[in-house]
Amino acid sequence: MRTGGTGLGLADFSGHWRLSRRIEAGFGSTATLDGTAKFAGSARGLEYLEAGMLRIAGQNPVAAERRAIWVLAGSAISVLFADGRAFHRFDGADPEPVVRHDCAPDLYLGQYDFRDWPDWSLTWQVSGPHKAYRTVSTFRRT
Repeated sequence: MRTGGTGLGLADFSGHWRLSRRIEAGFGSTATLDGTAKFAGSARGLEYLEAGMLRIAGQNPVAAERRAIWVLAGSAISVLFADGRAFHRFDGADPEPVVRHDCAPDLYLGQYDFRDWPDWSLTWQVSGPHKAYRTVSTFRRT
C-alpha cells in the first residue's frame, strides 16, 4: 500500500507488469498463463491489456489476450469490460477488497490482495451450471 494509508488510485497501476495466472478447473485440470499486463492512460482512465501464452496440459500453447478499462468512480475504481459494460468495482483503500460479478447463471467472486504492493494478486472463484474453476493471477511491476 502507499505510505500514509491513503490507498491505491488509478495512477498507481499505470505501467507494465509481469503476469502469471494459474487456472484450476473443478474437475482437476490445471492451466497456466504467463505474459504481461499493461495499464496505459487514456481519456477514460486506464486501458488494460494483458497478453500471454496459455498452456493447457496435452494441448499446444495458444496466444491469449484480454482487455479492460479501469476508471475512477467516486472513491472507488470501476473495472469495465473492453466494450464499456460494468464488470466490478473495488475500494483502493482496502488492502484485500472482495468483488462480485453476476453473469447469470454464473457467479464470479473475486478478491484482490494489495498487502505486498507493488506485487499484487487477484483470485476469482467461478461457479455456475457449466463452470467451476478458480484463477489466481499475480502481478509484479517490470
